Amino acid sequence: MARLDPADPRLEDRITRCVVEAVRMAGPLSLRRQTSTAADPVRRLSEEIALAEAGACQWAHTCVPLIEAAIALGAALPAERRSALLAHFARLTGRYVTAMALTNARRLLAHLRCGILRLPGHYPAATAYTDGAWLVQWPDASAEMFDHVVNATGFHPPRLFWDRSRAALHLERPATTTAVALDHLEADLRVRVHATAAPERIWIVGVGTHVRISFASHLHNVVAQAHQVTSHLLRSSA
Repeated sequence: MARLDPADPRLEDRITRCVVEAVRMAGPLSLRRQTSTAADPVRRLSEEIALAEAGACQWAHTCVPLIEAAIALGAALPAERRSALLAHFARLTGRYVTAMALTNARRLLAHLRCGILRLPGHYPAATAYTDGAWLVQWPDASAEMFDHVVNATGFHPPRLFWDRSRAALHLERPATTTAVALDHLEADLRVRVHATAAPERIWIVGVGTHVRISFASHLHNVVAQAHQVTSHLLRSSA
C-alpha cells in the first residue's frame, strides 16, 4: 500500500484489493467468514467470541497497516476526499478500534446469559437525575429508575478556534459568534493564520491533527508526530 498514489481515482478499490489479498494470505477463511452476521446482538457476541477462540480473526491483523496507509495517504488528500476514503473503510476499521478484549467479551456474554445484564431494544429518549437516582425514559414513553448511568458514547474531535482578529487561538469555541475553527494544517504541524501565511510557533500533536491526519489518535501516529516536533525544536535550538 505504500506505493499507492493518493491522486488515483480508484484508490479505495486498490486498497481493498490489498486488504483482501492480505487476509487471504493470512489464513484459509475468507473475510466474510471471519465475522458474525447475526442480527441479534447477544448471538453475534457469542459467535464473535467463538471465532476469536478458534483463531479465525486474521482480518484484525490487516487493520494496523490499513490505518497507517490511511494516515499516510490521507495527509495528501483534500478534506472531502479524505473523509470519503475513511467512510469507505469505516466498517472494517471501526470493528478494530472498538473491539474489546476476549476476556471482557466472555464476561459480558456470561452476564447477559444469566440475566445480570440485559440489553434494551432502544436508546433512551431522555435521562434525568431525580431524588438521588436516574430516571430513564424510553421511546415508548415507559420509564425506569437506575442507581447509576455510565455514558460511554465516545467524544467529538477537539477543535481550535481563532478569534475574529485571528490574534488568539482558543482551545474551546469562545462565546463570540465570530470565532473561526482552525481547519488547515501543513505537514510541519504548525499553526498558520491562513493557508499562505508564515507558520506560528505553535505545533499541534495527536488527536488535534485530525484536520489533516486520518486516525489522528493512533498511537504510532502520535509518537511519530511528537518525534517530528521535538526533532525540529532541538535543531532550532542547536
